[in-house]
Amino acid sequence: MGKATEKVTLHQLINQLINTNSINADCYQVRYAISYHDHWLNELEAEQAFALNSFKDYVRMQQIEAHFLKMFIDLYHRFTMMYYDTKLKKLEVVADSNQFILSVLDGLREVSAFIYYIEHIDTLLVSSYDQTVTLYGLANVNLTEFEEIIKNNQLHLLE
Repeated sequence: MGKATEKVTLHQLINQLINTNSINADCYQVRYAISYHDHWLNELEAEQAFALNSFKDYVRMQQIEAHFLKMFIDLYHRFTMMYYDTKLKKLEVVADSNQFILSVLDGLREVSAFIYYIEHIDTLLVSSYDQTVTLYGLANVNLTEFEEIIKNNQLHLLE
C-alpha cells in the first residue's frame, strides 16, 4: 500500500496510468484488484478460469461480466462517476448509460481500457487483465459503501 505523500494532480495520475499502466505507490493510499475470484489465481487456475473451449466456458465468462456490470451500474446509481476521455484528454461526467455499459464491457474484455473516477470516495477504477478492475484509493479513502457494493455483487477485493 502506498502512503499518498506525493502531491500530484488527478490529471497527472491519469497520465501516469496511460503512459505506464500503473501509479507510483506514493501517490495513492490503497490499491486493490476487484475480482470475481476470492484469491489470486495460480497459473493453472488462471488457465482454467479464462479458457474459452466451449459454450459453457463462454456462458461462465458472461456471468462473471454480469457481476462486474451490475457493480458498475450500482456505482453509477450511487455516485457521480466520471470517465477519462482519451480523445479530449479530460474527465467527463458519465451521462450516457448505454455508452457507459459498452465502455465497461470493452474494458472487461480487454478491447479498450477505461479509467473512471469517483470523486465522493476519491477513487480511480481502471480496467485491467483477466476480468479484473484495479481500484486506486487516492487520499482519505473510506471504501465502506464501495465494499458493500462489491460484496453485494459477489466480487472480492484482493491486495
